[in-house]
Amino acid sequence: MEQKLQTLEKEATKLQDRIREYKGQISAVMMTSSAHRSRDLAQRAVNEVSDLRLQVRQNESRLNQVIREKQSLQRTLLDRLHPSGIKRI
Repeated sequence: MEQKLQTLEKEATKLQDRIREYKGQISAVMMTSSAHRSRDLAQRAVNEVSDLRLQVRQNESRLNQVIREKQSLQRTLLDRLHPSGIKRI
């Protein structure tokens, strides 16, 4: 469970880094002299950023699901604890 969380967090960090990279590329493209080339590159970068944001949202959704599963398992474990010890499972 913790490994899933760590994997999703690493993936989210990588996606956020890529978003920053593409934002930098968009800024660089805006400064070039070729308007047509700039528009094409900017549009591709914008599309890529949109795709990355979608991936981030999906990863956040998966991360939240894993967190909910973890919490559910923790509650189940606590429910099975008994003041005089651990109940037989």
